[in-house]
Amino acid sequence: QMEWREALDDARDEAALDALQAEVDAARTRALSSLDWLIDEKGDYPAAAAQVRALMFIERFASEVDLRFDRLGQ
Repeated sequence: QMEWREALDDARDEAALDALQAEVDAARTRALSSLDWLIDEKGDYPAAAAQVRALMFIERFASEVDLRFDRLGQ
């Protein structure tokens, strides 16, 4: 989380934001896959709840990246 925050703070151009967005998108994909496995395959609902919280952070952070893209476009 801290690494992403630092990367967002340091991102000054579209290429840096594109790279960060790709990383966030990959993390989202992994989190969704893990959530699916935890619920459907393992039936581990407490771990699934923790994964949902992680996914919520990813989504909030993705919104911040989108906002930074908007600011660059101005």
